[in-house]
Amino acid sequence: MKASLLTSIKAKIISLMLLGIAGMVISTATNTFFDHQKNRNIEIGRYSQQISQIILESMMLEELFIGSSDNELLPRIAALDEEMNQTLEAIKTASEVPEILKAADDIATLNRGHDEMFHTTSAKLTLFNQIQEKFKNTDDQLIEALQMVIN
Repeated sequence: MKASLLTSIKAKIISLMLLGIAGMVISTATNTFFDHQKNRNIEIGRYSQQISQIILESMMLEELFIGSSDNELLPRIAALDEEMNQTLEAIKTASEVPEILKAADDIATLNRGHDEMFHTTSAKLTLFNQIQEKFKNTDDQLIEALQMVIN
């Protein structure tokens, strides 16, 4: 009787230990899964902030370009556009959530449309500035010729 009682207690202790180990494994796996999801969400949040910063800087540079016609701003604007595309691709790689993927596609579509409008506007603005410079030169020549006639 004592042997069966000890065996029974020993079996129960071993069973409880195995059950505890299984519980710890399940708990660890669950925590690992949720940590991975949390880290992925943090990464996507950072990408979202980066997109906001790129849009803000692009808008400021584009406004500055339109106001000043400084062609040296165009390479920086193009670099920001490339950075935006890379960030959107990183979001598509990092996320599996359909709403996030659709939002990234929508942003990419809007960005392409905006880029086309900006490139058209900047080309026309550059052409306008060249024509304005020609008119100014012609006007200066006319004033100079008029001054010679007056003298």
